[in-house]
Amino acid sequence: LVNSSAGVLLEKIFGQTPNLENLKRLEILLSDEKVLPKDLKEKIDLHLEKDEKAMTSRRDLLKIMALIFFPPGEELTLSSAGKRLKLSRSHIKIMRRVEQLYPKLKKIVASPKNTQLNAEFLIEAKKELVEISLLLLAANLNKLASSRLMIQLLKEHFKKSSLILHPPKLVRGEELIKL
Repeated sequence: LVNSSAGVLLEKIFGQTPNLENLKRLEILLSDEKVLPKDLKEKIDLHLEKDEKAMTSRRDLLKIMALIFFPPGEELTLSSAGKRLKLSRSHIKIMRRVEQLYPKLKKIVASPKNTQLNAEFLIEAKKELVEISLLLLAANLNKLASSRLMIQLLKEHFKKSSLILHPPKLVRGEELIKL
């Protein structure tokens, strides 16, 4: 992307200048173990692995989202950019969920002590919590308070993901006792 022709091509596709700084910060997040704890980084890497059904991994989709991601209120949305790029329906659905849930995550950052907001967000965001949190971390990498909150949310998500991702009927009593 250092090549100016690649930047021009991306600008033509997106209709706006790609957010290269976001992508650089995301790459730092995903590669540097000083930012994310090692055990959390391993779980994130596993989450972002390639899906057997999809041609594009969640990691690649996250990088695309980081390139197009600008604060809400901009003309281009993630899902419309996904449609322009002719991504699959499932990837566009993920992008749409990230768009919808990002403002809720900003509310959590504004009032970090509100545990009810955190719990509601964990339940509502499900698998996309990882992508949304990483995007916010990449956008606000220098803000220590929001970084700590995002890392805490990610840890909580992976700790309780077996309860969050399955309907209550499918969780056995033994699993509840373990958690």
